[in-house]
Amino acid sequence: MSIEINHAPAPLHARLHRAAMIVLAIGMVAAALIWVLSPSDPSDVTSAYVSPAVSASQMTPREEYEVEKVGGKPAVYVAKFDRWLPSLFHGKNLGGMIAVFSFLIAFVCWRESRWQRQQYEFELSEESLTEQSIPNQPTPT
Repeated sequence: MSIEINHAPAPLHARLHRAAMIVLAIGMVAAALIWVLSPSDPSDVTSAYVSPAVSASQMTPREEYEVEKVGGKPAVYVAKFDRWLPSLFHGKNLGGMIAVFSFLIAFVCWRESRWQRQQYEFELSEESLTEQSIPNQPTPT
């Protein structure tokens, strides 16, 4: 005698809600670990390669002048942005970025799960209304 267990998959809104909570939990734990374990001063990094964005994120006036002479003010802004962006992905800034990204992804999943839940409940109520409105009529023989 075998017993068959029929597990229906969870509705989409429940899976999305679960995914949001998992992403948020894992992201926050990872961000906290990175924040705690990373050095507070970028010069404390003991790796063989230290990014220029970490070691010198500011342009000297001489460098700024040379870049402006070659490409104008837009080139200076691009060079500053090019030095600023990689600095977000090192040390404590990396932990902060992971926390922000995991929060945003979890928020999008959570918001979508609420919308899917409303759709699911609407479809259920629509089905129950159609079942009630159709009377049982005898079939002609």
